Amino acid sequence: MVAIENLLKEGYGNFGCELNNCGDVMYDAALYYQDKAKKPNTNLPSRFSLCTMHRAENTDNVDNLINIIKALEEVSETCPVVFPIHPRTRNKLNSLNYNFPESKILFIDPVGYLEMVWLLKNCELVFTDSGGLQKEAYFFEKYCVIFNNKTPWIELNTKGFNKLVGCDKGKTIEAFQYFSKMSKSGFGIQIYGDGDAGKKIVDSILKYI
Repeated sequence: MVAIENLLKEGYGNFGCELNNCGDVMYDAALYYQDKAKKPNTNLPSRFSLCTMHRAENTDNVDNLINIIKALEEVSETCPVVFPIHPRTRNKLNSLNYNFPESKILFIDPVGYLEMVWLLKNCELVFTDSGGLQKEAYFFEKYCVIFNNKTPWIELNTKGFNKLVGCDKGKTIEAFQYFSKMSKSGFGIQIYGDGDAGKKIVDSILKYI
């Protein structure tokens, strides 16, 4: 796991401490709540991609924002994009006089965690600039197109589950087309444990008490 490798590179192997790869508690939560997921109270297409986007580098830069929206509009011609829109993003688009009623993108109000889990479970692909959603997309076996030039989850990028496209419209379309042809067979590997990270963490701590 990359986290363990990073700790070893930082010298923790020389500190007389034990490094335990317990997994990821976010994965524990995803498994726990997947059966409690709730469909958002809005009409949704039977087939859709999911998008979130709120980071300042994407919303405050007009060119970046327009490039991303144009890419999503083009994607929506093939697979409708459902976009629970952050207030920051809506305000920026309003300031540009964006025509929401005529957009091919399906903008909906922000959703809670259980509704987002439902969207993740039922979508075909994820577009986002959110660090957490990148990883949650993998939990629910969805490929992810990332509107950033770097990611904290290097392992998902190197193993081909995520693609970094920045704010480039062409790269976004290419990533969508590429992932649309991919099978889900590669998701069989367990990068973030097997869903009992919390228990393993507690057991590791109890050994020292």
